[in-house]
Amino acid sequence: MEVELFLDQITRGIESYHGASLRQLDLSMHKAFDGGDAVPDELYVVDFPGLGLGQDLLLNRQLCGLPKLLRIQKTAHTMMRTFALFHPEFFTGSNLSVAQFVIHWGGRPMDLTIANPPLFPQMIDTCLLKIRRFPQGDDWRGELQDKIGDWYQDDLYIAAEECSASGASFECFAELAFQNHVPKTLIVFPVCCSLEGIQRLHKVCLKYNVRLIALLNSALIQVNPIGTTLHKTDLGLLPKTVVTREFYDLLDKRYQGTPICWVGDMGESIHKMPKHIRDMLADMRKLQFDPKKENWKLWPTFIREAQFQTELLQKDPETYRYFQEIF
Repeated sequence: MEVELFLDQITRGIESYHGASLRQLDLSMHKAFDGGDAVPDELYVVDFPGLGLGQDLLLNRQLCGLPKLLRIQKTAHTMMRTFALFHPEFFTGSNLSVAQFVIHWGGRPMDLTIANPPLFPQMIDTCLLKIRRFPQGDDWRGELQDKIGDWYQDDLYIAAEECSASGASFECFAELAFQNHVPKTLIVFPVCCSLEGIQRLHKVCLKYNVRLIALLNSALIQVNPIGTTLHKTDLGLLPKTVVTREFYDLLDKRYQGTPICWVGDMGESIHKMPKHIRDMLADMRKLQFDPKKENWKLWPTFIREAQFQTELLQKDPETYRYFQEIF
């Protein structure tokens, strides 16, 4: 899958620290983004060159359970720590006015109050949210199901959502939050995020005059409008996906030149491991992956257990037959 531009071509500035680079992007620098692609001025990508932490997460969709949770946690906290080094005004001082909103389940490991060493000199206000996404026409919408905490009256809001494809969860959060209190600034730091998701959130921030700072991991991704299984859910290599040239080569080889989603359903990958693996195998079959080119040593060992194989045969016999030789 060819891309139209690389991260190197639209970087306004680069600041590096301990193997991570903070790149500020300017999408107006490339014709592929002419017209209709309104994005915040403060759009950053934390790049982890040389198979660094964030890249490793996106190259290993098969990760699941606690290893996936810990990888998300470490990636997200490293992203914020890198940003904090060059923008300490959001993280220091005795009069900080900060609230974080952790969107479960995927955002659970991103909770900034458990970052070690601490990112803030004091505890920050924390609200837990459960947002359900549901299809609406050819798009997705978000609906708040549960909330533990308040819409705090702070100057800085931070939204912890691990992945944004359609942008429905971000949009739902921002609309509800800003109806109750309008902060000065909103920071988001998803470990996998689409251009479309940021654009959708940006529109809400413009509506309420909130400064949006978007901090992304390794890539700005174009969501697949069709998708392998569901529309506007897959985040992979598509023409408007923006990565470095080096990372493009790694992704293209790892996912056999297909637009397969790099992460799958993050929440399910942590809490419903067998389903996460069944879904990935089904996507690989639909996109005609060559099973012999896959490094099965990196996969969870339960794929070779009788229980998993029996469930796969019962739920998706076509996928079972496609991969039967590797079992």
